[in-house]
Amino acid sequence: MTHMFDPVIFDMDGTLVDSFEAILLAFNYAMESMGRPKVTHDELLPVMGVALKDIFRLYLPKERIEEAVHLYRTYQAGIILEHTRVLDGVFLTLQELSKMGVRMGIVTNKPVDVALRVLRHVEIGPFFGAVVGLDEVSRPKPDPEGLFLCLSRLGKSAAQCLYVGDSYIDMDTALAAGVEFRLVSTGALSAEDLRRRARQRVISALPEILNCYHRNDGNCSEQRQHGGKVS
Repeated sequence: MTHMFDPVIFDMDGTLVDSFEAILLAFNYAMESMGRPKVTHDELLPVMGVALKDIFRLYLPKERIEEAVHLYRTYQAGIILEHTRVLDGVFLTLQELSKMGVRMGIVTNKPVDVALRVLRHVEIGPFFGAVVGLDEVSRPKPDPEGLFLCLSRLGKSAAQCLYVGDSYIDMDTALAAGVEFRLVSTGALSAEDLRRRARQRVISALPEILNCYHRNDGNCSEQRQHGGKVS
């Protein structure tokens, strides 16, 4: 029997879109504005998906974090569209799921207004029935609050939900919510790193989730049976 996930909920950055350049530019604008040295691409990459305040806590004293976030948000607002693109295979995947009547949503650690601007810019916004941003929850991912809010807005339960993300933050979010999930290696972490550190099924590109709809795939719900922990 084919496992028909409905809804499918996605992380945004690194899963649907590549906005890493915009994130790095904005982060370093804030750091330089506060008299701090820039961070490198390789330093920032492993913490992608973590709430912005928590990333700044790695580099700044507590009393300067709000200022840094404000500088980051203000600068990024002017550059994010120019430095963001939809990832390969995303439009096809969303189109196919939509044709099958699957409801879709997004849970992101970006503010919802920024997320909506990006989705409109890359022309995938209409596929989603709900978009939950950082400013709509009291606790960011990996807390499952945003995922549960998205499910509520879609009118769906966790029982048949598939959550797709590119980071261990997303993995922990799905585990906390008790939903099926996939880790896609289009973001911060390579497929090799994901497979080495996690038991969860890892996919190399988003269209691979369509396998669960187009053919009998007995492993589609493998993680519910075996669980999944970082080793």
